[in-house]
Amino acid sequence: DPWPGLQANDSGPFFHRWLLPPRDGAGASADGVPARVVEGCADGRYLIAPASRALDLELVVGEVPAFGFRRVRLEPAAPTPDLVDAGREISCATTKVTAADDGTFELRLGSRVFAGLCALEDEGDRGDSYDADPICDRAATLESVECERRRHASGIEELEVVRTFSLPARLDASREQRSSERAGLRVSILARVAPGEPGASLRLRIENTVEDHRLRLIFPTGAPCREFLAATSFDTARRSTAKADATGWIHPPPATFPQQ
Repeated sequence: DPWPGLQANDSGPFFHRWLLPPRDGAGASADGVPARVVEGCADGRYLIAPASRALDLELVVGEVPAFGFRRVRLEPAAPTPDLVDAGREISCATTKVTAADDGTFELRLGSRVFAGLCALEDEGDRGDSYDADPICDRAATLESVECERRRHASGIEELEVVRTFSLPARLDASREQRSSERAGLRVSILARVAPGEPGASLRLRIENTVEDHRLRLIFPTGAPCREFLAATSFDTARRSTAKADATGWIHPPPATFPQQ
């Protein structure tokens, strides 16, 4: 946000030009390079006119010194809208993201390839708020996959994949199995690459109308291990990936743990 937003001279008060309501289709540049203009959130923003649109500028700033800053000059410019299509691949430098037919992603980082990223695993859950007590009934049905690709002249590229699933709506009265009634689940994942950023970033949104279930997002590493170090409150704990011996247990031991 511009600061100060309001100044005064002998001619009277005047507002910073970036606070004025932008014209539809207005563009901007940063040091002569096109900046991406996107819809922003108006909450808490200083807008002169109540009906003004809150806009954000996205730009790539390189060669920022450590523990320092770099000044960038913004100027009004001709609009440079995103190129929008149904493509399934975005790339920048040695990073490439591709969407598969089932809505999962393949990430290429130079010579390394990670496939099946963002797969979804759903199962019934009769546990409490402390841990899961899964019912191994993976009855999720993939109903549809929608893809939209957005590319900007600045080099910022986005790939949004929206998957719609049909799942059992809840557990039945016995809490031993899932109900025959079904409900919808909509999962939107936005993958993004930009110049100077290693790898890709993801933004996840889930619209969940299903009860009594556990949904997991899967990131296969391609490098299985027998043991690992897990964070605890004040230390790390060495854990095994082998299945625990549950002889005589009433509650099966968990095989998964919350991400830390």
